[in-house]
Amino acid sequence: MARSRDRHSFPAVINVTVLNDKAIFKELSRPQSEDLLIIHPVLDQNQVYGAKIDLRIDNELFRLKQGIRGNLNLDDRITLNEYTDRIICPYGEEMHIIPGELLFAYTYEFIRMPRNMLGRLEARARLAKLGLIVSSGIVDPGFSDHLLLTFFNASSFPIIIRPLMRVVSLSIEMISPANTDFKDRPNPRPRLNPDNLIISIPDYDSKVLKDFVEIKSEETVLENQK
Repeated sequence: MARSRDRHSFPAVINVTVLNDKAIFKELSRPQSEDLLIIHPVLDQNQVYGAKIDLRIDNELFRLKQGIRGNLNLDDRITLNEYTDRIICPYGEEMHIIPGELLFAYTYEFIRMPRNMLGRLEARARLAKLGLIVSSGIVDPGFSDHLLLTFFNASSFPIIIRPLMRVVSLSIEMISPANTDFKDRPNPRPRLNPDNLIISIPDYDSKVLKDFVEIKSEETVLENQK
């Protein structure tokens, strides 16, 4: 007789393969093929440790302009250049992020993620402990570009950052090859262009939600006609 399932039991755990330091180096040194993992340049092999690789900030930054009023509509095409001042911070120098300020910057490294891998991006803990909030998220299979990071100073004192600082950690997971990748999304984001930095485009959800509103409106009209 089959045993009844315990109501407190959990489903089977799905094993996820996370690349360790040895495996990351192996993938980065793999001979040329059609679908490589690329993280370049890696200035110091100590960036790779445990099960992650630290990424550095480049010297091109975008600071929000002061005194801009109005609203940002997420359904609009938003170009960062309209709302920010572009700053080149020479290597070896420093920049201050004042409390409550939002800043944007590229990673120094170029990232290419193959279809059978995805990346998980997390801010380095030492920055978060000081109140510097840095982007986190998923690097999709098929992604091929520098990463655009956001920095927000949530502390009560200015925080100094420098070009080539290690600011985020990237862990890499093996997955079964994805049928669709970053480029196959309904609204793929254009490649990063410092002179025309598009950070938001109308999402396909906008049309879905609009259609939903129209459907609900028609239902309301029909209900009122009864």
